[in-house]
Amino acid sequence: EGAKALAANASLTTLDVGGNQIGDEGTKALAANTTLTNLDVGYNQIGVEGAKALAANATLTTLDVRGNRIGITGAKALAANATLTNLDVSANQIRDEGAKALAANTILTTLYVSGNQISDEGAKALAANATLTTLYVSSNQIGDEWEKQLEQAIARNNQQLVKRRDQFIQKLIALAYDANHKSQSLWSALPKEVMLYLISGMDFRSVSSIGKSAQQIKACANFIFNHIPQLKKSLTEAINTKQDFKIMEKITDGNSQFIFFP
Repeated sequence: EGAKALAANASLTTLDVGGNQIGDEGTKALAANTTLTNLDVGYNQIGVEGAKALAANATLTTLDVRGNRIGITGAKALAANATLTNLDVSANQIRDEGAKALAANTILTTLYVSGNQISDEGAKALAANATLTTLYVSSNQIGDEWEKQLEQAIARNNQQLVKRRDQFIQKLIALAYDANHKSQSLWSALPKEVMLYLISGMDFRSVSSIGKSAQQIKACANFIFNHIPQLKKSLTEAINTKQDFKIMEKITDGNSQFIFFP
């Protein structure tokens, strides 16, 4: 009943109801909520039906279902979700088959699968994933060689993420310059508000992820487009002093603030 009451709230975005025996019924109610983006339902006797309900939710980006009993079928259901980027299914007996299903997901960037009886077979599948940048696999049955392979895979994915982010920033700068110099391109003829709207609508999940939310991308684009003189000055200084040019981000109370360096 308590979970159902919380599920009816239309303003909550983050909720922790871990260890409350809400079961599948309470989970189904929470899964029907359309404002929650971050949900912790760990240790709640949730089975396959609850996992399927959570998998059908289209607003959650972070989900913790550790210490339940979703099993292989529940893991497969969650693996099909298209909005989750951070998932904890530790201690759920998902085994190799569940690990393989999750490894095929191209949206997840952070995954916890500790304590799930995963062997080298499951580790091999996880190591082939190109979008995971954080992975926890402790207390499984993975050998030393595949633990090493997983570490290398995560390091590789992080390197590629940084590379894609740098390329994206370079493209943003080029677009901002083009708009500022009023070239003959169709892009430069658009109002700045339309440019920013188009940029904010880009989907950078899956294999093209740059590790930033749509809100952060929009804020960064706004900063660049509104600070062209400072951008030019910083780029010139970076070239003259042979320093790496950077756009540094500081997040305060969920809001991004940016500065050019040097």
